[in-house]
Amino acid sequence: LPRFLAQFHSAVRETFTTLYYPTRDRLAKVDFLMEFKENRYNGEEQVTAALEDRQKYTTDVASETFRKKMEARLFTQASMQWTEIRRRAATAPGWQWHRPDALDRMKADCLHKDVWREEGSWVNKGPFPKPAATVRIRELHRDDDTGVVKLRLSPVHGDTLYAEVGAAATPASMKLDGRDFETADLKVSFLAVDAAGVHETGEPVEWRNRITLKSREYVDARPGVPEAGARPGTLEAGIHPGTLEAGARPGMVEAGGGRRMVEIRAAPPSAPIRYTTDGSDPAVAGGAYDEPFPVPEGARLILAVAARDGIVSETHRREIAERPVEKPIDRSRPVVWTPSRGLRFETTRTAYGFLGRLKQHEGAASGLRISVQAEGSGGTWSELNFSEDLALDGAGIERAVEALREIVADGEVSVEATRIRYPTGQHFLDHVAAIRTDYRRDDVEP
Repeated sequence: LPRFLAQFHSAVRETFTTLYYPTRDRLAKVDFLMEFKENRYNGEEQVTAALEDRQKYTTDVASETFRKKMEARLFTQASMQWTEIRRRAATAPGWQWHRPDALDRMKADCLHKDVWREEGSWVNKGPFPKPAATVRIRELHRDDDTGVVKLRLSPVHGDTLYAEVGAAATPASMKLDGRDFETADLKVSFLAVDAAGVHETGEPVEWRNRITLKSREYVDARPGVPEAGARPGTLEAGIHPGTLEAGARPGMVEAGGGRRMVEIRAAPPSAPIRYTTDGSDPAVAGGAYDEPFPVPEGARLILAVAARDGIVSETHRREIAERPVEKPIDRSRPVVWTPSRGLRFETTRTAYGFLGRLKQHEGAASGLRISVQAEGSGGTWSELNFSEDLALDGAGIERAVEALREIVADGEVSVEATRIRYPTGQHFLDHVAAIRTDYRRDDVEP
């Protein structure tokens, strides 16, 4: 058998001595020597080597040279269908031969490098115009009580940012110094500009805020108060609108002790609110909200929505629970209020606001803890603690605070208390009505 194969290979080598291949205008030829190397014969390798030597076959299918060859011979127009480019490669006699997936690999690489761009079945050939400058906007934080949003702005293909409220931003708008931007506006337009002029200025990008709604119930137990109740802007100093006095829990009020009121707030506060008390759609049948209102008899659901400048909030729902009958507070006898979670005021502003209200309603607090803390986690501090049986009125607590501030002059004041004693139940009811908070009847004695 080995002798037979040797004779067969010898006959083939003497018969096939020339390799023909197509070129642009004719059939070219090359001498083809069938060689045995190391007692091994591979005809495919020798054919490939002969064609590669004549530059009819190439393995260089990932280089800039191969791309330029494609663009010069196959991809000859600015935009072509990919099937047409492949057809030309298969039928053009002068085109080099290569591995079957070479064209698709080159296409994927060029798309990745943005040398070519694909639109459906069409491929576009660069160079392309440089992209215009624009800005990316990311929300870092939003205060749902005020509607103030902190944004992080990132210019793309640009280095200068402009902002405008109420109109499209232009290079004449407010120039921003940094990349962080805080606003409570509903719409802000931003523009990115490339100061070097390499990239054109693109279209301004509009950012839109959200409108959020919050609501709460409280009891208006003051006699002679107009039906509509107090306006949101008349709260005592040191109490943020809608903030519950520490220890109060909504949903538990005395029967006959006052009217149940509902307050609704929008953030940003400039967004008008419409509401209903019968469960109907407030966007269609809602009345305008101006101030806190009494809960109508039999009402079980309050719906509200706010809208401005084309931005609409989600529909806010507040379910009104049926209240149990409870023992009324005697308005003429002394009472003690012991909130289950205590009373706590952690800033100088809220602490002095509490002292002012305590003076106004003639309350005396016990279980006191008063401290003044300098800035920084490791700052100096001073503190006073009082026993449960020692009650101080607002003026007395203020004197204690001032004594501590003589030791730590520039520190932050905080005041904590476990209970408050009032000369009459009316003083207590006036206090909780002034701060618009609710309370548990079980926390009030007698």
